Amino acid sequence: MAATTPAGVQVTDTNTTNVEGMVNIKGNKMVKSNNREFGGWSCASRILFLGGVESFIFYGIASNLISFLTTQLGQSTSAAAQNVNAWTGFMHMLPLLAVYVIGHPSYFNRYLTILISGAFYLLGACSDNPI
Repeated sequence: MAATTPAGVQVTDTNTTNVEGMVNIKGNKMVKSNNREFGGWSCASRILFLGGVESFIFYGIASNLISFLTTQLGQSTSAAAQNVNAWTGFMHMLPLLAVYVIGHPSYFNRYLTILISGAFYLLGACSDNPI
């Protein structure tokens, strides 16, 4: 299969094949290659690290939310616990909505959905304004 480099040079690599049903962010077919440019343990370690950071943020917010609701917003302890349980349940069910939006062909593509949801999550995690 011949590929074109950014400089316009055609390179023939016999170890590459198209990955069936996969496209990149630009809509081009994904090419499976034997080189170590993408994926592998480097990519897996980044995913595991970011998953750990995300869990740390989530449980940090969840553990401080009852204190915030009772002191800053003046809710009773039972109402604050009920709101925290509702928030936690909603956050655990939110991936089902994301799967529906990502999987439905007329909505956003996978990359755009992941970028938008990640931007909203980062905005909420880095915000110093609680509401």
